Amino acid sequence: MNYNENDPDLFESDVPAETRILMDTYKDSDEPSKGHKIGVIDIEVSTEGGFPSMDTANKEITGISLFDYLTKTCYVFVLDKDHKINDKEEEVEPWLPKDWKISTDEEKQKVKIVTKSFDDEDNLLISFMDKWQECGFTIITGWNVDYFDMPYLYLRLKNCLGAKAAKCLSPIGAAYVNGFSKKLTLGGISVLDYILLYKKFSGKMEPTYALGPIGQKTVGIGKVQYHGNLNDLYKADIQKFLEYNITDVKIVVALDRKLKFIDLARNICHVGHVPYDNFHMSSRYLDGATLMYLKRNGGFIAPNKPSQGRQEYEDRLEEGEEGFSGAFVKEPKPGRYNWVFDLDLTSMYPNIIISLNISPETKVGKLENYSTEAHVKGELTNYRVGQIDYTPEEFNELIEKYNYSVSSNGVLYKQPEKKIVGKIIKR
Repeated sequence: MNYNENDPDLFESDVPAETRILMDTYKDSDEPSKGHKIGVIDIEVSTEGGFPSMDTANKEITGISLFDYLTKTCYVFVLDKDHKINDKEEEVEPWLPKDWKISTDEEKQKVKIVTKSFDDEDNLLISFMDKWQECGFTIITGWNVDYFDMPYLYLRLKNCLGAKAAKCLSPIGAAYVNGFSKKLTLGGISVLDYILLYKKFSGKMEPTYALGPIGQKTVGIGKVQYHGNLNDLYKADIQKFLEYNITDVKIVVALDRKLKFIDLARNICHVGHVPYDNFHMSSRYLDGATLMYLKRNGGFIAPNKPSQGRQEYEDRLEEGEEGFSGAFVKEPKPGRYNWVFDLDLTSMYPNIIISLNISPETKVGKLENYSTEAHVKGELTNYRVGQIDYTPEEFNELIEKYNYSVSSNGVLYKQPEKKIVGKIIKR
């Protein structure tokens, strides 16, 4: 048989290249890698004459704060055309959640703030790039950096210093803004937006995901308050403007100190053998974990996903829909109701999968015209599986004899041996 990588029937030919490489490279280990250099960034942009365009990056960058986890140093670059402030270095108390009990020497280490002012934006960007390359980050984070800070910074560098300089954000010179997602892709650096980390792993809905309320609620640190807009603050009180810029970075550092969502995302991605940037894509890392389980437990190769599923997904994207529905959400009818309560069950879906042993190879069949409520009340007089009809007594005997489980939509699953999906989720 001749090998043809374009053969749609070739097993695992639809596995993303990144996942394939990670699976082949790390065959025996799911342990997170060590030695990462993490940075936190926040930029401020002029709004003189209107808000900046994300497509053209038409407004100058007025401030950048860049925190280096390794040295506990925050580098601040500010555009100061009127020479109102001087370059300086100062040490401040550690950036920790409010009322945090310091338990290690590392937590006692003070933060150094190095401020540099520039009367020209090009010089500011050149100095920033020198420091960026010196720090050698492998992970960069911040609040909403995916959709503002990083793509805007790249495009502004491109406008001011040229495309070659902008690509130097990547240690291998590979950088571009994705035309579909509008996110910046950096070869050699993983951009982990902390607002996405928070939405993914906090396990709760918030009335707002603005950094100020989240920071105040979670770590006791809020944004710097001021009157007017940020451009007015920049002109009237550049020192407070700097404090505002630095505080945005400080909040993110304190959030990660408490929540450790970057470590959590890295752990999940190593188990799923996917790039860190895929931490919010559950299907990607679940696929990777499943494929590695098959490989390690018998050397099995998985068939490709049905091609019609991919076509349906792409059709939905073209129609403006995002993927597939994960669950049925009933539209509420406004009004006053008696005896209503709500149960928000943590990890309900994974626990259902484990308890019912839901997996492709454990599925027996589906009951026709099945109703959980009617079954519980004893109102069903006939149970049909495939072409066979059972009385209630015969159906109960069938369930007990073969130890089947029944889902709420009437699907039967085998129980004796826990299968692949349940094992992976339980792990």
